[in-house]
Amino acid sequence: MRKILYYALACCVALFASSVNIYADDDDSDSFGARLSGEVDYKIMKGMHVYASEELRFFGGSDFIDRSYSELGFSYKINDHLKAAVSYTAIAVNKKEVIMPDNEEITLQWTEWRHRVSADLTASVKVGQWRFSLRERIQGTYKMRELNNYQQPQMGWVLRSRLKVAYKFRSVPFEPYAYFEPRLLLNGAKWSEESLGKNYENASFLGHKDVYFNRYRCAAGLEWKLNKRNSLDFYMLYDHLYDKEIDARKEGSIKGVVLKAPIHGISSDRLSLGVAYKYSF
Repeated sequence: MRKILYYALACCVALFASSVNIYADDDDSDSFGARLSGEVDYKIMKGMHVYASEELRFFGGSDFIDRSYSELGFSYKINDHLKAAVSYTAIAVNKKEVIMPDNEEITLQWTEWRHRVSADLTASVKVGQWRFSLRERIQGTYKMRELNNYQQPQMGWVLRSRLKVAYKFRSVPFEPYAYFEPRLLLNGAKWSEESLGKNYENASFLGHKDVYFNRYRCAAGLEWKLNKRNSLDFYMLYDHLYDKEIDARKEGSIKGVVLKAPIHGISSDRLSLGVAYKYSF
């Protein structure tokens, strides 16, 4: 068993090192990243679990942790086809900013905290060795810094719908899987139709009512069950991100809130490699 764990650890290190080398040499460093995580799952009673996990995400250079996710959650298996869960996540986002006072370049670094709550319901069905599941997750994230609420809400709400298929072999402890997950933003900053054209200066703020898909995620992975308590998950994520760029501010009591430029959509793509370890007891 010890040899298996050593081999698994070597695979994790090799995968992480390769991903770091890829994006460290890429001019667009935010297009590629790596994730490492660990989870402890405790079975309170049949169908009822509590878990804690820690995840580190790396972007923009091998010496820089982009963010960390510390999660505590509870899940309950209602029956053979339905499971519910709730969780809280503390997110630490590392920020870098370069300023040049008096022609001297200074790099500032600080941590921005976010608090996230989630509730989800997962329906699943088995067909032979195949397992199909649909998870609906409502998620709210509160950012602990001053925001321009005419550009984005302090508390962002999204709906994440994940459709997953997995295959469990009879004779080997591997389970390949793939899933697709669109993310629906539920309360984006909404402006009147003038914001999209030449008359943007006449646009008015309508509140946090804008609803649109701001991410499409595809993933493929392989779960490796080392033994009854230990397991590893190797996976790859592809994200297509979309957002609306809004430049708005308040200008006195007469003009009120105004747009400084027309609103337009921006999109980007990101690829991530990840390794997750889980201990169950």
